[in-house]
Amino acid sequence: MQAWMPSALVFLYTKVNDQAAQLSREWEEEKKVTAQLWQALAKAQSNNEKQAAALHDLVEGMQEIRRVQEEQRMSILEIRQWMKGKKEG
Repeated sequence: MQAWMPSALVFLYTKVNDQAAQLSREWEEEKKVTAQLWQALAKAQSNNEKQAAALHDLVEGMQEIRRVQEEQRMSILEIRQWMKGKKEG
């Protein structure tokens, strides 16, 4: 029984080492993938922030257009009232 013990231990030791090496390789690969995912997340967040800033600028631009349109509308009303006053006067 002792004759096979050393070879069985060598076999088990080799198996354990092979599995440990495989787990180590998988762990390194998962670390790479995790790093890539974090980079992608950071990029997406940056893009979202840029899109949010662009949307904010767009909203401000639209508000400015509305303000100018309202000023123009008021100017047209003032011109009409002035013309009406000229006709009546």
